[in-house]
Amino acid sequence: VITPPSGWIEWRSSGARVHALWSLGRVAPHPARSSLLLLCVSLLSFSATGAPYAEQRLRPGGRMDLKRVNKEAIELKGDADSCGVSASTVGEDMSHWKGVITGPSDTPYDGGKFYIDIKLPPTYPFEPPKMAFDTKIWHPNVSSQTGAICLDILKKEWSPALTIKTALLSVQALLAAPEPDDPQDAVVAGEYKRSIEQFKKTAKQWTQQYAKGVSAETLKAVTDMGFTDDQARQALNEVGGDVQAAVEKLLMGA
Repeated sequence: VITPPSGWIEWRSSGARVHALWSLGRVAPHPARSSLLLLCVSLLSFSATGAPYAEQRLRPGGRMDLKRVNKEAIELKGDADSCGVSASTVGEDMSHWKGVITGPSDTPYDGGKFYIDIKLPPTYPFEPPKMAFDTKIWHPNVSSQTGAICLDILKKEWSPALTIKTALLSVQALLAAPEPDDPQDAVVAGEYKRSIEQFKKTAKQWTQQYAKGVSAETLKAVTDMGFTDDQARQALNEVGGDVQAAVEKLLMGA
């Protein structure tokens, strides 16, 4: 038995243990080389957060690393006021989050508050979170119908070293630097290429309609139905300030 330094993955070089690891492509079955190779895997399997990825990969059933997710939640809560993005879980479900992105200054999205639906797969952080805009937005790389996002780090460029926060910051950066040649919404991308000024005008109108603050009177109309201030504000932003639509949305999600 070899005990690595504190914090590393504890492992055994017995035939059964080495063979099980080898069957997953971790080490070679050669007895003389198994210890050295497994040690290398341990060295390469740590992230910037200190999480032992090799251990996570071997968890039965591919269960999510809740310790890692909890750490991210704490960091996001502490940084919410300084970085322009925030996120929290939906109730007690650690796999379902809601994020908020502040529109970047000097863009058509300036002053807007955009809500993002975030779902973590069971294999997180080895697979990227699934993100989509709840708030309607006019942007070439976001579907104006479904909110789907075209962003490389949410697909093949994802790395376990990335986090929910870095993903949200990347989405925020995308708002300031659209990629019309790799669009999610061809109609929006077409307008962007034909007339950047018309695109900015439309994007600003959508931001005003869907992502800007609602009036106190409108907010009260929804909270009087028994919903919290945050619930009412988010629902109203998502439906463009329509009280009836906001209440229906909240009731359907209850």
